[in-house]
Amino acid sequence: MDITSLNVKSIIIDYRIKAANVMVEISIGDYLKIAPEIIDKNDFQRKIVIKSKIKEILREDLLQGCSIPPVVLSIKNESLLQGINFEKFNLNQKNIVEQAFDEKSLIIIDGLQRTYVMISLMDELLKANKEEDLNAFFGRTIRAEVYVGLDRLGILYRMITLNTGQNTMSTRHLMEILYFDYQTKGVENIKFVLDRDDSPVRLNTTEFVFKDTLDGFTSYLEKSENITERTEILDNIRTLKNLDDLNKDVDLFRGFVLLYQKLLITLINKTDDWQFVSDDFDQTEFVIKSSPFGKSTIEVFKRSQSLTGFGAALGHFRKKIEFSEISHMIDNISTSENDFQYVMKQIIKYLDIIRDKSKKIGNDQRYFFRQIYQLLFDKSNDCYLLFDKAVETAFDVTRDDKLPNK
Repeated sequence: MDITSLNVKSIIIDYRIKAANVMVEISIGDYLKIAPEIIDKNDFQRKIVIKSKIKEILREDLLQGCSIPPVVLSIKNESLLQGINFEKFNLNQKNIVEQAFDEKSLIIIDGLQRTYVMISLMDELLKANKEEDLNAFFGRTIRAEVYVGLDRLGILYRMITLNTGQNTMSTRHLMEILYFDYQTKGVENIKFVLDRDDSPVRLNTTEFVFKDTLDGFTSYLEKSENITERTEILDNIRTLKNLDDLNKDVDLFRGFVLLYQKLLITLINKTDDWQFVSDDFDQTEFVIKSSPFGKSTIEVFKRSQSLTGFGAALGHFRKKIEFSEISHMIDNISTSENDFQYVMKQIIKYLDIIRDKSKKIGNDQRYFFRQIYQLLFDKSNDCYLLFDKAVETAFDVTRDDKLPNK
């Protein structure tokens, strides 16, 4: 093993997050053999730069041999953890921890900024050719807590509770971490496009903006179409608890995405792939003041406003209706009087009025879509599965609740 100074000291079982907490000691030199690669592959922490004054104090502490709080890590390689019973994990299994260090298969849960400062100090001493200071620095011992058997919910829980004095994560960031794997593997035939990708998402039913999809799913979890970036520690913990309770028997994110894809395909088919024709909107009934919200069925319903509205509506029914029942309802969406293409023109007209009258356009557009879906899937009202009635009533509710100059 390349990491010669690693010394496993003790094990404590963490019953709250169902993992073993292993205390180890390691030289700074050995830790810095693996730290740069761990940071480069750390998809769970945002690389927030430590404040310069604090950085300087920590740098001086490290130079003088001051002890620092333990770095908190979690084993990343799932194959190492197969068959592990966290309640029975003991020192006879310490080779799992040693192998994780050797393979650099670790995630930093807490201590990212300390690690940055240690790497920076190493680079500084190397550049200055201060070999004696560098050797003394490398020879000093630090402690690390290594979690064995921690799942992603547990990782997030520990990240949140260990950073209570720092900025909290937005709910979207929690979702990005929890569903990170889907960024690359997608969901069945669905591919996700990231903000950093050069190409825009195409207007089809197999590509979705990952951020928008997460916002839709977050709306489902929080039963609200309005996504806020400001959260508190307790909000983060409640969100994780909610996910833990809901996600025991089914992959909710996957189910949500496939359900929305089905809705999108269904509406495209039922509206005969409606396309915006400017002449249709020269008539008094449909005159609009601005460019249309979307120029096709897919463009209208693939936007974030529709996704978040759908998520919030499903959240409203969460304890009453299963995804499978919603799927069956989608198959049976119809109209009572007006054809689907007529309703699409109504939607464009209503969204234009909302944009003209609203003080918070995006929020009110999301609210409008939420009302459409909530009315469509609510068996107790006369809009149930009737697309035209749901759209008309949703606009009336939005106008009454949200728009001035009624």
